[in-house]
Amino acid sequence: MERTQILLSTYNGQTYLEGLLDSLLRQALPGVEILIRDDGSSDGTLEILRRYSEKHQNIRLIEGENVGVIPSFFQLVQEADGDFVAFCDQDDIWLPEKLQVAVDKIKSLKGPALYCSTKTLVDSKQNFLATIGEGFRPDFSNAVLENICTGCTAVMNHDLLNLMKAYTPKHCFMHDWWLYLLASYYGTVVYDDASHVWYRQHEDNVLGLGASKIDEIKAKAAHLKKNKGVARRQLQEFGEFVGTVNGNDPQKDALIQKITVKGDSFIIRCSLAFGHEFYRQKKLDELITRAMIFVGWYP
Repeated sequence: MERTQILLSTYNGQTYLEGLLDSLLRQALPGVEILIRDDGSSDGTLEILRRYSEKHQNIRLIEGENVGVIPSFFQLVQEADGDFVAFCDQDDIWLPEKLQVAVDKIKSLKGPALYCSTKTLVDSKQNFLATIGEGFRPDFSNAVLENICTGCTAVMNHDLLNLMKAYTPKHCFMHDWWLYLLASYYGTVVYDDASHVWYRQHEDNVLGLGASKIDEIKAKAAHLKKNKGVARRQLQEFGEFVGTVNGNDPQKDALIQKITVKGDSFIIRCSLAFGHEFYRQKKLDELITRAMIFVGWYP
């Protein structure tokens, strides 16, 4: 039987952790293994995890030191060896069919394959807020400057897992964005417009919900400005990686070079800002990104 693993990194997540774990244990897909790394929690998280791992044989717990969420997930990737591997956040709720749907959609694909999907936003009490991500189109020309693969929706096959294990980046914005870059460069990304996860939004991190257009533009521009150069540095390191691991797509390689190496040229900035070599999923996001590229403020 094919093995499916869930990778969960926790840190001071006692408030919602039991609800998440119960939803993982209710998955309709048989034989699911749950691999958890705690990132040095100081609240009651470890007590909960120890109790669940003692009760359920399919839960394996690693008690680690605090290294941060991205290194913690990459350490979990090194531990994984399943036929299919999913990322998981510590405070969401998975619907019972989530893993089964994902595995069914990618199990017949050859080469590296990634499943990701829309998500249903809920508040701290699981009240519906919105469904986001419908109609997104995955492609490498999107992945260079935007991530649509939210980690809690991501499921990869073993070929893609091997690529994730091959190299741990130093300038990774988030582990799920690196995964999206790998899958869209080397293989296939399957995007599901149906949501199978309740993605919990806390009161201090709901961006744009209920805001005016002006406030939304200001918030998005401030976010891009705050993270100036992050996506570019990540893409530069990704280009170095593919240069040593069977990077053989001239069109994609040229786009990486244009953004990371030649982008300081005014002519190149104009070409990118007014051209069709990359896109973002939402028109407003794309307009803001293009304007910032034009003036030299790369994401």
